[in-house]
Amino acid sequence: MAERRRKVLVIGVDGARADTMEKIARRPGSALGALVRTGAWSFQAQTVPISRSAPGWASALTGTTIAKHGIHDDTFAPHRLETFPHFFTRLRRATPDRRIASIVNWAPIHTHLLPPGDADVVEQHPLDERVTASAVELLRSDQDLDALFVHLDEVDVWGHRTGYVSWNPYYWRAAVRADRMIGAMATALTARRTRRDEDWLVVSLADHGGRWFGHGGDHPASRTVHFVVAGDGVARGRFVEPPSVMDLAPTCLDHLGVAVEPQWELDGVARTGDPHRVG
Repeated sequence: MAERRRKVLVIGVDGARADTMEKIARRPGSALGALVRTGAWSFQAQTVPISRSAPGWASALTGTTIAKHGIHDDTFAPHRLETFPHFFTRLRRATPDRRIASIVNWAPIHTHLLPPGDADVVEQHPLDERVTASAVELLRSDQDLDALFVHLDEVDVWGHRTGYVSWNPYYWRAAVRADRMIGAMATALTARRTRRDEDWLVVSLADHGGRWFGHGGDHPASRTVHFVVAGDGVARGRFVEPPSVMDLAPTCLDHLGVAVEPQWELDGVARTGDPHRVG
């Protein structure tokens, strides 16, 4: 029997507090909950000390610390992304035939973190609903798709507007909507015509949480996020050692069969197959 082609779907939920996402995962019918039950998970994962979107997503997508990639705030300047690039760049260099897509709400992820040509599909939409619809259509129709990053932003928007706390109905409803969108993408993935020949890894995480009406500092409410990894080869259960957002890049590269080279100086580690890390 031929080996199934390995593929990755990453769903980033901007500004999602870990305690809120844990409550979401416990709801009957929760899509995030379904990933938790079939994968490895933590609601004590940590983002970087400067808990803002630019350093958070840069650290997740490059697998390195702020000290290495150089991004301290949402200006993205200065940076060292030529030396410590998006993992899509490393994937493209290692396996040029891979079909790669990135669909986001927050445009700077593309304008600053993803160099032109390192993804075959690059889309930005101002509403999470449109981001999700585009991702669902791609998952349904593009049988050659190998790696997809999706960024949802409206949980963070409602946190800024009304407060980052689960008992805030606006923030809570935004998180519920994000969970439904995760479900729509998971359903589209499952229904793929070529699904039996594919080995998908699905990852969901956040770049930061928040407190009151903002984030950015080294505070547990802002730094603690969810990190969920589901797939056939994942050692299931709760991570004993809480992951870092920097584990995203090596986790995806490892699943896609790209060996992490020592000279890349990645700070994250692959979090899929080591049963000693899960319990």
